[in-house]
Amino acid sequence: YPGEDEMRTLAAETLAVLQNRSNHEILSEHHDHLICTKCDRIIELCSSDLEACQEKIILDNKFYPFYHRLQIYGICDEC
Repeated sequence: YPGEDEMRTLAAETLAVLQNRSNHEILSEHHDHLICTKCDRIIELCSSDLEACQEKIILDNKFYPFYHRLQIYGICDEC
């Protein structure tokens, strides 16, 4: 587990991330994004399967995340 210094750094980094997030991001359920690079459309992606996969990767690697963001860039079906 992280030590005291690592926890302080983690807390400071988490606060910095949260201060830069919109109210929508903070108040809504966790979700990821599909982003169209042609029209800038953003599609919110909520997937329990994806979250479970990410959690397994985290546990398998004994990693202690404080935040994550998944953004997949491409072209939407309307473009």
